[in-house]
Amino acid sequence: MEKETTKFSLGQVIALIALMFTVSIIFMGIVYLSNGNFKLGFEVSVAAFLLLFVASWLPQMFKGASHNFQRNSRLEAFSLTLYGVVAVATFIPYSHFWTVLGRSAELSRLFNGVIDFSRNLFTDYEGYANSRIASFEEYTDANVKTERHRENLKYILRLQLLPPDYQKMRKEAFQWMDKAGEGCGVWNVFLLGNMKEIEASVLGWNEQLVTLSKPRLLAEKNSGKVALFEANASSLQPIIFRLEDISKLYSTPHFPGLPAILTGLLCYLLMLFPYYLQPRNPKSRYKLFDAQSARKNSTSKQPADAPTASNARSKSGPTDKGTFTLD
Repeated sequence: MEKETTKFSLGQVIALIALMFTVSIIFMGIVYLSNGNFKLGFEVSVAAFLLLFVASWLPQMFKGASHNFQRNSRLEAFSLTLYGVVAVATFIPYSHFWTVLGRSAELSRLFNGVIDFSRNLFTDYEGYANSRIASFEEYTDANVKTERHRENLKYILRLQLLPPDYQKMRKEAFQWMDKAGEGCGVWNVFLLGNMKEIEASVLGWNEQLVTLSKPRLLAEKNSGKVALFEANASSLQPIIFRLEDISKLYSTPHFPGLPAILTGLLCYLLMLFPYYLQPRNPKSRYKLFDAQSARKNSTSKQPADAPTASNARSKSGPTDKGTFTLD
């Protein structure tokens, strides 16, 4: 008796591990499908946990019933059907995670490309600033007579375009991007949060750089038209396009692949492990999906040699009516 209890408890532990693993995969699948909606992922995963837990527990309860065997046998069949419906419904987000996992190499490549293009944003700005300073130097060399005045104008423009605040912003941005690029992988579902932060940060950095490029010296106005940095930010659009490609890649559902099917079958079957280990009450003559089996068995088990009226008549010999003996 103690041995059966140990096996039953072990079955429940295995089922619980399979359930927790499945629910965690469902959470990540919903987050990817919803384009980073963590609240929806949490709500769906909690609902999936409750549905799978109840649906996998009911068949075990009805199988081990100690009374009303015919009714519980039918409820056992119904609860197993219900479990199948819940399993199919929850398998959709479960399988989507494995679909995204199959594209992990491409996703990592695109994400690292976004990080590189984000760094290029500052490289582009520095190229813009140096080009503008060089053009201004040509103008001042040709139009400003005193060297000291020329040097002062060049210094002011350089300080305006590349101030100490720019160096500080650049350093902080590079440190943040290095940190965001660490642990880049599909299992890290918070990568989606990093992507949204990168998009917001890149747009914010670009706005700050455009603001730095707006002021113009009076001598620059006399030299001709000065373009703003926004017109030269060649790395900004590739960042936005790559982020859109990444979003489409992990949010577009596809038919489940072999890893999703195999792991799904294993997990959903393990959740029924306590049901397999649950012994049926020995008094019950009903079997799964055969509620009439007991009735058939009861009639088939009638003794073959039990006397019946017809047998009695057939076995009785000729009647003694009209017979006599001679002394």
